[in-house]
Amino acid sequence: MCARTSALLVAAPSSAAKMAGWDFTAGRIDTMPPGAARTYGDIEITAYGCRDWSDPGAVTYVLRSQGRSVFIGGDTLYTEALAEVGRAETIDLAVLSLARNRRDIIDQELYVDPAELARAARALKTKRVLPVHWDIWKAWQEDPHLVEPHLAGSGIELVLLAQGESMAI
Repeated sequence: MCARTSALLVAAPSSAAKMAGWDFTAGRIDTMPPGAARTYGDIEITAYGCRDWSDPGAVTYVLRSQGRSVFIGGDTLYTEALAEVGRAETIDLAVLSLARNRRDIIDQELYVDPAELARAARALKTKRVLPVHWDIWKAWQEDPHLVEPHLAGSGIELVLLAQGESMAI
């Protein structure tokens, strides 16, 4: 798969180490630990720390271009670090993973539920939030509409996209 693209990839140090074993040449992976910032053409990227259940070195990203900004949360769980991002950045859209894993399968917090996703969106002070990841696990399907009641009164717009659909920011 990596041979089909010549894209440059940015990754946390732990992810970059894994990717090095997947045939990506070293020049195509830009390692970005928390606090790192890069500019590629008209896109600025800043990496922030997060709370990932399996990777203490994982990061989130804020991408800025043409006066707009997007927060990419990866699999981050709620953390006070999100409020720090919300104070440092103006976020137009937050992309946050939503899934409630079944505790009878794995008795550990892996993802955020609808209330925690809304809490993260509020901490980020985003204008819009796009839940993702909610339908990729057959046993862990989540209803993204359940986020909306938790956003009540916040002014944050819940964005739901069908598979393959896109949006302008």
